[in-house]
Amino acid sequence: MILTYLVMIFAENFVLAIIIVILFGLGNAIGSVSPPLITSAIYSADDFPKTYGYVQSGVQLGMTVGSLVAASIADSTGTYTFSWVFLAISAALVAVSWVSAYRISQK
Repeated sequence: MILTYLVMIFAENFVLAIIIVILFGLGNAIGSVSPPLITSAIYSADDFPKTYGYVQSGVQLGMTVGSLVAASIADSTGTYTFSWVFLAISAALVAVSWVSAYRISQK
């Protein structure tokens, strides 16, 4: 998803639009599969059901708030460029958080 948002900043032709579609499809698929996989890698089978409920709630909240923030930024600036930068940074922070949580759980 990070790459999708960064490419969106420079999307001015059909070829980049096709690249965005491919990246978005891959990123969206990975984004829907990653939370349960990461949660199961961090927590035991006994703790998974309760923990995954919290994780999925956070994912849904992030998607809801992210959409509203992106639209608000675009409305106030007149362009989506700042929205894409904000979302790319947010996606990078999520990735760093997941990797950090996994590494901490393995210690």
